[in-house]
Amino acid sequence: MNLLDRSRRAASVALLVVAVLLVPGVALAAFSVASPPRPTLQVSVATMAAPTNVVGTYLCNPPLGDAMQVTVVDFTDGGPAADGYVFTLSSDHGTSVTAKGRLRSQVLLAPDTGGKNSTTWTITIGSTLSSWTSPLWSRQVTCVGRKTETGPL
Repeated sequence: MNLLDRSRRAASVALLVVAVLLVPGVALAAFSVASPPRPTLQVSVATMAAPTNVVGTYLCNPPLGDAMQVTVVDFTDGGPAADGYVFTLSSDHGTSVTAKGRLRSQVLLAPDTGGKNSTTWTITIGSTLSSWTSPLWSRQVTCVGRKTETGPL
């Protein structure tokens, strides 16, 4: 063997030793890169809210006779988007009318069959979302005798 062969062998052994020492370090470095941040889970609770800012009118004893007419034009629904609304008009004589709909407007007309000098009417509005219901907005109006009266809700 001459000097050139020995030099090649020595260089090959040196390269092999360097490769054996460096390759695991490179592989380890490739796997020790910082992993991306973990996603966080955030949970919140939606609350059904009672309607507010109801705009509309009531009419005691309209020209049609002893009755109560309620016209709801609009209101604010402060909870999650409802899939429906429930409007109820009931008297202290037991008369009750309920209407359901997707709009925030409604007209309710209920006959007064009590025959008394005055009738107290309760108007309620609530929202629904699936099987959940909101607290109710409520207003009472007393109609005296057969006198025609009107006013805001």
